[in-house]
Amino acid sequence: MTVLRLFGIVVVLIGMVVAVKGGMLPFGGGSNSAGRSPMQQDIDKATFTGAEASLDAYHAGSATYAGAPAIPGVTVVRADATSYCLQAKAGTTVEHMNGPGGTVLVGPC
Repeated sequence: MTVLRLFGIVVVLIGMVVAVKGGMLPFGGGSNSAGRSPMQQDIDKATFTGAEASLDAYHAGSATYAGAPAIPGVTVVRADATSYCLQAKAGTTVEHMNGPGGTVLVGPC
């Protein structure tokens, strides 16, 4: 197993731990501004937050987002030295987040 592949696996695991430990579970209330249930909004936030943590960890080790490993549940549509766009699909709804530090928006990247 190459060091880069091992690093990618570790990055994905870190992102998953951050999502779970950060309390981003599909429970609780929230606004319903996008026409989705509060539970669906929490799931989307956890998905993107975990992916963002994984990409931030990758960037810390490589000084770029380009070439980041695959992240479960999310597609890295675009990644370069300073930014990225993540996309996820739930049923017929497609959502994206421009990062780092973006918000989840309805529609593709």
